[in-house]
Amino acid sequence: MKYQSITRGKSSKPVLSLLTLAIAGCIPVSAIADDQKPEVITVLGHADERDGQWYPGSHQHTNMADIERSLDTNLGQLLKSSFVSVSVNDVQNNPFQMDLQYRGFTLSPLLGLPQGMSVYVNGVRFNEPFGDTVNWDLIPLTALREVSLYSGSNPVFGQNTLGGALVLDVKDGFSFQDNVLDVRGGSHGMWQGTVESGGNSGELGYYAVVSRYEEDGWRDFSPTEVTQFLTNLTWKGDEGNRWDLLAAASRSDLIGNGAVPFDLMALEGRSAVYTHPDQTENDHWFASLAGDIQLASNLSLDLNLYYRDSETNTLNGDDSDFEECEVDGEETLCDEDDEPVEFVDRYGKELDVDLDEMGLEADDLDGLNNTSQTKQKSGGVSAQLVLDLERGSFPSQWVFGAGASWADIDFRSNTEFAELMNEEVGSPRSTSGVGLYDEDSIVRLDSNRTQYYGFIAGSLALRDNLQLTTAARYDFTNIEMIDLAPGEDGTTLDGDHDFNHLSPSVGLTWQFMEQTSLNASWAQSSRAPTPVELSCADPDAPCKLPNGFVSDPPLEQVVTDTWELGIDHQTGTLQAGLTLFYAMNRDDIIFQQAGGLPSEGYFDNVGDTLRQGVETYLSKQWQDWHLSVSYSYLDATFQSPYISFSPNNPLGGNRQVEKGDRIPGLPEHSAKASLEWYWEDLLLGTDLLYQSGQYYRGDEANENEQLDGFTLVDLRASYRINEWVAVYARVDNLFDTDYETFGAYGESDEVLEGVYPGFDDARFVGPGAPRTFAAGVKVSF
Repeated sequence: MKYQSITRGKSSKPVLSLLTLAIAGCIPVSAIADDQKPEVITVLGHADERDGQWYPGSHQHTNMADIERSLDTNLGQLLKSSFVSVSVNDVQNNPFQMDLQYRGFTLSPLLGLPQGMSVYVNGVRFNEPFGDTVNWDLIPLTALREVSLYSGSNPVFGQNTLGGALVLDVKDGFSFQDNVLDVRGGSHGMWQGTVESGGNSGELGYYAVVSRYEEDGWRDFSPTEVTQFLTNLTWKGDEGNRWDLLAAASRSDLIGNGAVPFDLMALEGRSAVYTHPDQTENDHWFASLAGDIQLASNLSLDLNLYYRDSETNTLNGDDSDFEECEVDGEETLCDEDDEPVEFVDRYGKELDVDLDEMGLEADDLDGLNNTSQTKQKSGGVSAQLVLDLERGSFPSQWVFGAGASWADIDFRSNTEFAELMNEEVGSPRSTSGVGLYDEDSIVRLDSNRTQYYGFIAGSLALRDNLQLTTAARYDFTNIEMIDLAPGEDGTTLDGDHDFNHLSPSVGLTWQFMEQTSLNASWAQSSRAPTPVELSCADPDAPCKLPNGFVSDPPLEQVVTDTWELGIDHQTGTLQAGLTLFYAMNRDDIIFQQAGGLPSEGYFDNVGDTLRQGVETYLSKQWQDWHLSVSYSYLDATFQSPYISFSPNNPLGGNRQVEKGDRIPGLPEHSAKASLEWYWEDLLLGTDLLYQSGQYYRGDEANENEQLDGFTLVDLRASYRINEWVAVYARVDNLFDTDYETFGAYGESDEVLEGVYPGFDDARFVGPGAPRTFAAGVKVSF
């Protein structure tokens, strides 16, 4: 079921989440009255099915069978279509680069967004240390045994758990015992081939998967290639002892050509791009060793050790802010402050440049190639003790944990002058570099991030039907930044920042009827500014993400308090629930637009922001039919007045934002429905998604029109021919609806004025994908 409580496979400890009993929320799994034994979730263990297990935090879950029935190709698509209160801003129009919002908090692979969720894979913190981003292309969707989404600012999930935590549990040789070949193809040159195998000898188990995905993309000049590999080796001993060795690697070449001026789509079609290329190449791998050790009948130890290594290279072809000028009688380029450019080569060596001798005209250098390389090496160790106390009138369970992590980040970027190929109507507006670079735009940043934490969490059964949960966590984070850029600006980014915070939580769950429970809770968590935010925080010197960082003023850490009140009802065929939530961010960090492109600006503390609302769901089974529906209302507003820079706002820059103005980019209403029909070996399903309008980024004062809402309908079908062979197909956006998931203001006239005279559309949008088809065959052998 798409909106259901956890069902567990029989393995060892509870799932990677550390004490969701300390979460604020509303979906318990079952009553505790059978044996009065409260149950805690640990961040280092694995799923377990135990009598009397329950969770007072709001929790959504999907398992292997649900994932297979969805026919989705990636994790982001699954979350978008199946989870309550999740919406999507598909800025890049690449299936592996979408940014998700959950209750108004963002989880994205793109720098420049205020990340507010934590991600774990088999106990390993999965957010990238440079910007707390997440790369959807590293873990194959096929490899996931369970996907769980926990709500609230639960401190035990660690820093940056402002809105929730996404927990991914990988298959092993005990949960998956088969050999499967899955091949699919579809619209826009898409094809995907996946081979997975798993099995066990009773004590030793293995699981391995290899996947390859390719597509031409429905936008112009937007091919994508992703290769993924994952293996999980498991040893299970007596009395619940277990060790897991997980390794994964991926290599991807992602083209996401970003937002496009709204009126340009009418002139060149919805597949048009503004400028290109916009390329991201990822090379990732990581390994983890997790152990569950039963020290006594009521005492267990969970251990986790991990190491990650990643390299990301980007190439962004953009418009140029440099203008033609004359210095000492020679034609050259000047920056926005009318200072002449110091030309260098890609390594920062100064060049004596005469544009005439090179056969170049300054006026023709109207484009830029912004390139970056980010190398991140990180690792960590965690340990926690789980103690069950069943004596006396109040059985309890306690978790004591501690951990440390480190990250070494090497970031470098260059800005190369280029010619923008936009002379003819319908031309691709690509950039062609000329081998000359801007000295002031060179960034060479070495950053080290170290974190230590400790926590205690407990669950106490006050009565047969009443449970108290509480937790407290202390975090200390140090971020050291060393500027290695050549020239006089080589110390601009230097900094040494310490952040620390003690975060508590408390919750009550009351099983006041046999199948109905009520719960209430409060939780707090914090987010330390990331190196990318600290490197781009000067309003007088905005940067171009993810390329140019320019100064290092201090930023305050964000602290979030979340209150939740929920009621949940469950029977054998019916599940329904209602949750009220209220999350207040203090010293919230946002990305202020400050240039001609939506990705140009700086990070800033803007005071308090509020995300409050209500969500409800219902899931019902009737013999061969299954229905799931959900609705969520989100009121996301600024709570502190401030001046929004907004240079491309149609009403002019420096707009006054007042308390109560809605946060752009977040829909107020969203609804989802799924209907499935089973007949012997045939499954037919349809999914409906509604998302209301949103304000454009750059309109924080809510003074202009909103982006329109939209409704989408998808179809899917699968048929098992025999024991070994199954076929399937799906259609997304059945009615070929034109819609946009994202909007921001930018400056387009300088690029397009020579092609479309008088063109001056400040609205940049992320167009949604048209109708697409996919079909495949799955063979077990």
